[in-house]
Amino acid sequence: MRDLEAEGYLVRARRGRRTHYALRPHQPFRHPTTADHEIDELLGLFTPGQAAEPTRRAVAGPATRGGATGVPPGPP
Repeated sequence: MRDLEAEGYLVRARRGRRTHYALRPHQPFRHPTTADHEIDELLGLFTPGQAAEPTRRAVAGPATRGGATGVPPGPP
């Protein structure tokens, strides 16, 4: 929980003797291969009727399988 709070995914608040956590769903995943997605997309899969629209963030690198030129690679 501390790691998630430190990374900005959770907010912790103490109320009396209890600790309450609030999720910040519009945070991107940390791994570079999934950083163009937000965690609310994943949460939407587990929440019926509340599926989030897919969001794409700008990612560095070629957008096509063949590289920056768009030409597919030759046979292996």
